[in-house]
Amino acid sequence: MESPSTTQSTTQVDAASDRKDGPRKRRRATVACRSCRQRKTKCDHIVPAQASDEMLRGMTKSAQVYIRSLERRVRNFEDIQRDAKKYHHNQQMQQQPAPTVQTISPVPSTSQYEATKMPPIQRPVRPTGWSASHSQQQQPQHQNILPTTPDIFLSGKAGESFTQLILNAMNNPSVKLDAQSFSSPRDGSVDVRGSDNLFSPPANVRELLQIYFDFHHELTPIFHVPSIMAQFEQVLSNRVSSGNSDHVYILAILNMICALAEAHSRQNHGDSDITSRKYYNTAMQLMQPNLLSDWKIEKVQALLLGARYLQSSSYSDECWTVLGLAIRIAYDLELHRPPDPDQFDCIDQEVRKRVWYACFGLDKLLSMIYGRPAATSTATFTTPPPEDLDDDCIRPNRLLFPSVHTTSSMSFFLQVSKLYRLLEAITMLGDQPALADLVRLDEEFETWQAEVPVRLRIREASLRGDEAALILALRANMVCILIHRQSLVSGLSALSSVSSSSIPSTKGWEGGRLRTSMLQRSRQICVSTAEETIRLVAERHEQTKSAMGPSWFNLYYRRLIRIASEK
Repeated sequence: MESPSTTQSTTQVDAASDRKDGPRKRRRATVACRSCRQRKTKCDHIVPAQASDEMLRGMTKSAQVYIRSLERRVRNFEDIQRDAKKYHHNQQMQQQPAPTVQTISPVPSTSQYEATKMPPIQRPVRPTGWSASHSQQQQPQHQNILPTTPDIFLSGKAGESFTQLILNAMNNPSVKLDAQSFSSPRDGSVDVRGSDNLFSPPANVRELLQIYFDFHHELTPIFHVPSIMAQFEQVLSNRVSSGNSDHVYILAILNMICALAEAHSRQNHGDSDITSRKYYNTAMQLMQPNLLSDWKIEKVQALLLGARYLQSSSYSDECWTVLGLAIRIAYDLELHRPPDPDQFDCIDQEVRKRVWYACFGLDKLLSMIYGRPAATSTATFTTPPPEDLDDDCIRPNRLLFPSVHTTSSMSFFLQVSKLYRLLEAITMLGDQPALADLVRLDEEFETWQAEVPVRLRIREASLRGDEAALILALRANMVCILIHRQSLVSGLSALSSVSSSSIPSTKGWEGGRLRTSMLQRSRQICVSTAEETIRLVAERHEQTKSAMGPSWFNLYYRRLIRIASEK
């Protein structure tokens, strides 16, 4: 008779042999690791081990520090992702689904466009010609959290930050900005003319020249009209050879002028966009062989015209590149220095000054619209401003000043140049300007406004058909808004901090009753200026929508300020 101990040992041996001969099962972990639990997958309990001191032995100290820093970054990233998922999951459980509104800025930009989700707000009524809104279904996906300290820009990341700040003040920090990027439109069917007629002027060139010099030249007067018209006549009458480089650049300028005039034609041709783009492509093809060499002022003039056409035709990425190339060539030609009287006559001196200040003004304007740093600065050039004289008062050997000072075709351009000097001073203050600087800039703006000629002022009684006065008023409003925007930002930050303690309010703006009242007045100026901009464009919309694209008026930015004032 076998003893119980012998029987038990025999049973254990048989069981062991059965396990050895039979299929081996995977050993399951009692508790799955955190990564597998988040992915909801089976866990093999194979967790990568961190680098131990033994593994790092033999490495240099800098290599060990670098590996440890990578480990810390990975841990921090995992913690942030986990907390963000928990936060969004809790918000989705607490809030009821609501319809969304997606608003897209009419101002084109290669950086991110403003497209906001605002559930508590009804869809606003837009003027005809704006981009149509598209509704989106809310998706339970993680959205990028944008900073709420916007820089002094109208668009780009600064525009997104300012939009997010308004959403925080009007709703709560859980309403996040859904940003989308859009590229410039492209049409593969638009091509240039053949090489056989590449050097021939456009068929309706004289008509388009008349349109350009009637309106566009006053906005950016980069030519001495009698001199450039004489060169145009030589090209149109075929009195110069096509191999002449000057002839090529004059032809390029002609095509750029035709592109700009055709794009803004009031005759509403159905194919004006295709035709204007063809003129632009032809001009660029003419300059292509020597585009990065053979610096001439005519090339800068052609590129400036091209940048103006691209900006008003919603080709924002090309616009920024073409303008940058024009500025680089202008620096190489030393247009940022006073012209040498021994080397240039009076006409050439004035043209050089006009071209440089056109580079400066267009650079400041587009940097505000596209949300990018400017390439020019008043600290880097010493060129004096051009004279406030009509072209017939500028002779090769002298300047004819009238006995009684009156406005000229240069008055608008000079006022814009002064305004953009003030704009540059605003951008130098940063996102936390002192109250004394705000008061100083506002006084300088009022001084500039008082010196604007009567012909360029918008009267309240009747809005005249002068596009130059309207554009000057809109650009002045843009500068005024930028002066007072940071005081509005401080108020929006305070409203945001009420709904969430995680969003700190703007520091450095606290004070007594006098300081508080001054900041409140500054906010009122900012909002009322935005309302004035909307009113001006609304009254002139039917007259200007066929002549100018929406890129001229950054209405979306002003409308956001108007929405914020309703809070």
